[in-house]
Amino acid sequence: ALITAPEPGTLLADVPLSRSGNQFIVSAILDGQREIRLLIDTGASVTIVAPQVLEGLGYNLGDQKGRFSTANGEVDAPLVGVQSLAVGEQLVSPITLGAIALSRPVEPVDGLLGMDFLQKFEFSLDQRRGVLELRYRRDDKSVL
Repeated sequence: ALITAPEPGTLLADVPLSRSGNQFIVSAILDGQREIRLLIDTGASVTIVAPQVLEGLGYNLGDQKGRFSTANGEVDAPLVGVQSLAVGEQLVSPITLGAIALSRPVEPVDGLLGMDFLQKFEFSLDQRRGVLELRYRRDDKSVL
């Protein structure tokens, strides 16, 4: 059987969003087993997840560090390579996350969904329908 890729722009997922003020939160699955809530942040180049979530999955946070620019200035934080991150059944595997606890989030969230995940897709926020639209992007090979 011949398997062909979808046309660029083909809708892959309408992911339900919850709203907190002017911010949008999406549910995600880390390593196929842990549901987490991530604030969508197109200004974040790297997705970040709270250190306790990563430690709870057995990851060691001491091996590799990265420098992150945050609202509170620059911080050095662990970088953790995880098996996968899925949003709306769209899986990016593998992906490297920053292990940073958010300071005083408005609503309980486990981290930020950054551009390292989002840029794998053509994406848009449909505020009227309350969904994150993820569309096929031909040039990325890490989406499963």
